[in-house]
Amino acid sequence: MAASDNDETAEAVQAVLKYMTDIEILAEDILVDKQMIVSLDKRRNGHREAFRSIRNTDKSNQSWMCFGDTFIELPNGSIQNLLEKGLICSNGSILRGGQENTQAEINKLHENLKPKMAQLYEMEGKQPRKGFDLKPLSRDELSNVTQARN
Repeated sequence: MAASDNDETAEAVQAVLKYMTDIEILAEDILVDKQMIVSLDKRRNGHREAFRSIRNTDKSNQSWMCFGDTFIELPNGSIQNLLEKGLICSNGSILRGGQENTQAEINKLHENLKPKMAQLYEMEGKQPRKGFDLKPLSRDELSNVTQARN
C-alpha cells in the first residue's frame, strides 16, 4: 500500500513541476517579447533622430557615418537617401525594410503579446485583464459612425 502512495506522490510532484515549468517558459517568452519591443523602439527612435538631424543640414556638406567598425564620410544627401529608403539605421547597421518594417515588427510583437498574457493569467488562475484586446476603429468604421450620428 505504501508503494502506491509513493507513486501517487511522485505523479503529483511531476504534475506540479510540469505546471510550474510551463508557467516559467511562458513568462520568459513574454519577457523576451517585451525586451524585443524596447529594442526595436530604440532603433526606430534612433532612426528618426538621425533622419531629422541629416534633414536639417545642408545636403551639399558631408558627414561621417559609422558602418559597424568603420567611419565613412558621405554627402548628407546620400545619407538622407539611405535613411529614407531604410537601407541603414542610425547606428550604421544595415536594415531590410527601414522604419515601416520596424513598426510592423513592433505591432506584430504587441499583437502576439496579448494572447500570451491572457494565457499566463489563465494558467495562474487570475482573471484576464479586460479592455486590452480592443482595437481602434478604422477610417471607414469611424466615417460610418459619424454619418449614423448625423
